[in-house]
Amino acid sequence: MLIHIQIRISIAVLGSLSTLVASYLARTRGTSEPESSLLREQALSNFIRKLRAFILDRGMEEGHDQAVENFRKEFERLLNASDPNTKKPPLFDPELKIE
Repeated sequence: MLIHIQIRISIAVLGSLSTLVASYLARTRGTSEPESSLLREQALSNFIRKLRAFILDRGMEEGHDQAVENFRKEFERLLNASDPNTKKPPLFDPELKIE
């Protein structure tokens, strides 16, 4: 009799766990999390590449306040893209000019 009760409890616990896992997977699929993480990683890698190129080309010169400001704005935009409570801007902004 005790074994039957243990089996019933085990089945109920496993059923609950499978329901929780299924709901989590459905939620991540609905938010397209894997795809957005890959896009975010690519955008950040591209930003780092552009920033390193700028530092190598013009890093020791003075008078690049506007370019530094554009880099700062782009970085903030990329960070805000990962916040689920903010409006999602595109990961690539063609109007943002970095000189």
